[in-house]
Amino acid sequence: YPHGTRKLGLLHCSRRSSLFLVNEREGVASLVTPKVSPFNYRSLTASLDKTMVAYLSAAESAAHYSCHSLWVAPTSDPANSRLVVDIVGEPQEFPGLYPMLKPKDLCWVSNNTVLVQSMRRSSAVLYVINIDSGEVRLATKEYGTWTILDSRGPAVLASFCTHVLPNEVYYTANVTKDPVQWERVCSTVSSVLKEPLESMVNSVLQRSELHHSEVIVSSPPAGEIRGTVLFVHGGPHSCDTNAYTNAVAFLLLSRYRVVSVNYGGSAGFGQQCIEALAGQIGRSDVQDVVAALKSVPDVDLFRVVMYGGSHGGFLTAHVSGQFPTMLRAVSMRNPVIHVA
Repeated sequence: YPHGTRKLGLLHCSRRSSLFLVNEREGVASLVTPKVSPFNYRSLTASLDKTMVAYLSAAESAAHYSCHSLWVAPTSDPANSRLVVDIVGEPQEFPGLYPMLKPKDLCWVSNNTVLVQSMRRSSAVLYVINIDSGEVRLATKEYGTWTILDSRGPAVLASFCTHVLPNEVYYTANVTKDPVQWERVCSTVSSVLKEPLESMVNSVLQRSELHHSEVIVSSPPAGEIRGTVLFVHGGPHSCDTNAYTNAVAFLLLSRYRVVSVNYGGSAGFGQQCIEALAGQIGRSDVQDVVAALKSVPDVDLFRVVMYGGSHGGFLTAHVSGQFPTMLRAVSMRNPVIHVA
């Protein structure tokens, strides 16, 4: 078909039914994944010595985003894949792998160890995974958003942020050590913005009774709050990972509390949580959002503005319709509310 200026590639298409390993010298392409498969694959990456490849595979699901498994295969026999980390249904300590759909989601840091960037509940963390034993351990703290910037063997450059902390760059010489020693390199913004945000409060409220939903609450100092902005992400199988954005910073510095809800069906809470939303859209997700807002301490329910885009816009429409007295104003960006 004539593609013209059509936008293709990882950013605009995260679903792939197969992966190929290409030998450019011999001009041979070998199929790594099964010929007939309902799964989606991504992040095919070669080991440091080029003897192995690793890739991620999404769970078979009607959801457009799911928990992922980790696989490896020898480059000498790429069709002989081996499972390293499986899909997690009902999580305990480890909720499974949820890549962030970025180029550095998966990288090799030694010939038997990979580093994976993943959503974990209301955060984004880095996991160190031994491909021989399948051991998974955290390379970062569980709070906020970590992003892999670059890696050279075990040396890794990463960034960290929260709703109230702009991106800071960190470096470790050896991410395979336990515990990992991270050294702060620099901040990415000037003190003019960073210092006012240091007085803001950022916390995560767990609401495990509501289909594993959580609430990220970022607030100005007590006594200075003018109102609350309730934000709900789209997807619906997506996640707010407590990351810095200019929009949240603007609202906080304007003295508004920001409440962000990861309702049931959000990524990072186990595959069963994602599947549970099917057939309940417009009911359980709406109930989660309303219950989450009411759980915030000292929230003034008569001074709440709600905002969301895509499925977040859908939820904004539903909440404002089902609970018309709870919101003072709403803003919907390309809401999914017209399916005719």
